[in-house]
Amino acid sequence: MIRPDGTRDPTGRLAAYTPGKQWDRFPEGSAKLIPVGSKLVFGMHYNTTGVPETDRHRVGVWLARDTIDYTIFSTVAADAGLKIPPHDPNYESRAEHVFETDAEITLVKPHMHWRGKDMLYRVVYPDGAMDTIAFVPKYDMSWQISYEFEDPVPVPAGAKLEVISHFDNSEANPRNPDPSVEVIWGQESRDEMMEGWFDYRVRLDEPFVSPHVSSTVASPDLEEPREQASPDPQTDESREPVSQDPGAQVSRERASPDPEAEVSRERPPSDAEVAGIWNLKAELLADRPTKGVRASLLRVTESNGQLAAEITTIRNTFVEVPDIRYDGGEISFTYGVYEYSLSVDGDEAVGTVTSPAGTQHVTASKQETLVFAGDDPEPFYSTRTGVIGHRTSLAPPDDEADPGEWVRSRIESPTDYALIPREGVAVEFTNAADFVEVLERYAGQPVDFTGTWVGDKLQIDRIELEGGGEPDH
Repeated sequence: MIRPDGTRDPTGRLAAYTPGKQWDRFPEGSAKLIPVGSKLVFGMHYNTTGVPETDRHRVGVWLARDTIDYTIFSTVAADAGLKIPPHDPNYESRAEHVFETDAEITLVKPHMHWRGKDMLYRVVYPDGAMDTIAFVPKYDMSWQISYEFEDPVPVPAGAKLEVISHFDNSEANPRNPDPSVEVIWGQESRDEMMEGWFDYRVRLDEPFVSPHVSSTVASPDLEEPREQASPDPQTDESREPVSQDPGAQVSRERASPDPEAEVSRERPPSDAEVAGIWNLKAELLADRPTKGVRASLLRVTESNGQLAAEITTIRNTFVEVPDIRYDGGEISFTYGVYEYSLSVDGDEAVGTVTSPAGTQHVTASKQETLVFAGDDPEPFYSTRTGVIGHRTSLAPPDDEADPGEWVRSRIESPTDYALIPREGVAVEFTNAADFVEVLERYAGQPVDFTGTWVGDKLQIDRIELEGGGEPDH
């Protein structure tokens, strides 16, 4: 939700839908505040089907009636730095949220992907006492349910909510896309997320009397909210509760812009001068495969005084930024869970990007040509490890006796060959027929490959056997 003054609501999202979830319903006397003139920004996630598709959405909002004593906030405790080792059947991830004021927790909603196993919510009080308030012992990504408390859980200021989850990256998990890879945070379902969403309410200083007479502004055929069951750990005996270590915590350092990097300017640039391609680099990405050099591109265009923008995704393709603002030398926009704020000085900018992982320092430079990262004018080189497999991301199992024959038996034409990185996104060859004998020879074997980003494609410069051996170009 974007407020009338252009700032993003700090309480997080207004509402969300995931598979298996019903609508949000708040306790009596509680509501979320939407200031007059606010914008509702919708972020949609789609998977491609290979053919054009049409989608249409409806949104229903029940307006508050009578007297409101509490305002509802939605937020998340997340571990965006998780790294799940290959074949780990019980990887543990932790996050926490500290309450700055007295509050009452009204619901919890776990969010993980296919390797998600269980999630526990526990309140740690200022005196050290602990209370487990919810435990989902058998998480299913296809049924991401919000668990409403029949009686909201009171928490005093200074208390913290600990969220503890486990992931199964082993062969025993039938939903596991690939147990042989290290799994990190990502938007794709083959990646993982550890997000312990929850709602809490805070009592208003003075009760709010709603002016609304009707409770619904939506399509007339929307049903009234239905009752939703509270979680009961005793009803699911398929898995023993896991032991929890109260000592471990997730700590995310919040970085702020370097004071020495602040810019001074006599006149902020105009909208037209801001237009162009900006290379955005976040400092705290040094643990990524690209060692912090790989960043995002922001492409800003201006027409009739209106700005529009696109940003590159992890697949290096541009997607639309729904709402970009520029005012007084400051660029701000939101993409998914990432909120950017940049101070512009000519062709350079500094600022921050905020997400569930915390706040990172960002630098940006304006580019004349489409270069995907690195220090201008050098191109960005990416070195990755993978196997030669099928373009649909098929790769031989680790225990396959003859991985080469396993791959070749699934190849129908040279264009089916692709490099399958450990991250799981296939890199296809555009000229595989020119060196098909090399691909056949090394099919299914671990290889290292180095490439250069050219536009939105990765140009393969070198392929060699992992761990040494005679290289092939």
